[in-house]
Amino acid sequence: MYVYKLYQRDCLNVLPSIEPNSVDLVVTDPPYYAYIDDSWDNQWESFDGFVKWFSKVLDNIHGVLKNNGSAYIFTGINYEFNKLVDVIYSSKFTVQNMILWYRESPGSGESRRFNINYEIIWFLTKDKEYTFNLDDIRIKPWHEDARNNPKGKNPGSIWYIPNIMLGRNKEQVGHPTQKPEELIQKMILGSSNKDDIVLDPFLGSGTTLKVCQDNGRSCIGIELDPKYIDIIKTRAWGRQFLDRPVEYKLYDSSI
Repeated sequence: MYVYKLYQRDCLNVLPSIEPNSVDLVVTDPPYYAYIDDSWDNQWESFDGFVKWFSKVLDNIHGVLKNNGSAYIFTGINYEFNKLVDVIYSSKFTVQNMILWYRESPGSGESRRFNINYEIIWFLTKDKEYTFNLDDIRIKPWHEDARNNPKGKNPGSIWYIPNIMLGRNKEQVGHPTQKPEELIQKMILGSSNKDDIVLDPFLGSGTTLKVCQDNGRSCIGIELDPKYIDIIKTRAWGRQFLDRPVEYKLYDSSI
């Protein structure tokens, strides 16, 4: 039985209630701090306040992960980025990679410096032994060479995946920071197995949930904004599959 749970609540109120050491993988795109105008990205009086909040989120994520579990966490970049880096490296996690997702940006943007056309994804692990399915995420090499692995090459830590928020893309569902399914799938296939439980404490548009459904994983999603809860319901909630039974559990803000 694949189970999909959706909580319409603040993740810091939900994470402590999840059984410790019960989640196989965390994939999440939390607020970046004042990157966009929405209230959820501007709820702190200062970047220091945001960093303290982010540290609490990291601690709670660490607690619910299994010992062989991993986390992929998106972060933004600003002039105080070093403070966020310090929190990550001083956390209970081990940093395996700082992945750069190259995403083309619209327009020229900057005129006095180079455009920032990437986002950072932290690949974090809890213990020395962790799930990593390299063969499931290998890519075709750019150049033919007899020395190449016939299964493909390691994708490395710079990922070239199209930005679906440019132009009109069929994946777009109305969330300002929506990520491509291809991007999230690479993390889920690489760091979890069939029947595993994936957690996304900032579910947003529901991409993690949908990719879990498409790839045989259960999912726990947490999202506070009712506007995005409605998008998630339209996009992925209640889907049925011929090859497996599924169960849906909704915990709204009134419970």
